[in-house]
Amino acid sequence: MLDLQEMIEKYQERFLKTFKEDYQRYLFKEIDFEEKLIGIVGARGVGKTTMLFQRLLDLKKARKKCLYLSLDYPFLSSINLSEFAFDFAEKGEEYLLLDEVHKYNDFASHLKMIYDLSDLKVLFTDSCAMSILNAKSDLSRRVSVFELEGLSLREFLELSYKKPFKTYTLQEILENHQDIIREFEIKNKDFEDYLRFGYYPFYFSKKNSYFESLLIRSI
Repeated sequence: MLDLQEMIEKYQERFLKTFKEDYQRYLFKEIDFEEKLIGIVGARGVGKTTMLFQRLLDLKKARKKCLYLSLDYPFLSSINLSEFAFDFAEKGEEYLLLDEVHKYNDFASHLKMIYDLSDLKVLFTDSCAMSILNAKSDLSRRVSVFELEGLSLREFLELSYKKPFKTYTLQEILENHQDIIREFEIKNKDFEDYLRFGYYPFYFSKKNSYFESLLIRSI
């Protein structure tokens, strides 16, 4: 019979076989992933899980010992997260990627124990920064929290046209907006589409059911 880690690894490999998202959001380049405890927060659907899988793929390419764990898996509801992490670390594992930590009861206490009592580097996602910083266990001195926003206009255009666009500061936009518009070749329809569809990256994989998906995610 498979042990828990082997079972989780099998789920992980199934997800990785179908994972094809190679576009990296702006935040991916801003995080120092070698920090010991990192939290990525943001609304449902902005791409937090995608970032975890992209980081997981990078770690695997670098031959690092790592594991992705989604805490909304039904069979994980009764595990002791910190004990699992300690066993994981004792096997020489290095990185633990935790998705949906808010689904796990008293997650902050377990993250604090993992931080204090192991050498694991932990990257996790949550839907709200306040649930981390206001948790009864003091994570605020230990965790680096990054908020992933919805798509910017530049990112929306990059995904639409499948090519990179240069970033500009606010001052550059104010002073040179006409030149920038010509360089981007922005059409009125592009901006209208961005205002209507542009916040969530999953629009590009669910164009025909985008609004239905929005309703489901708001429930």
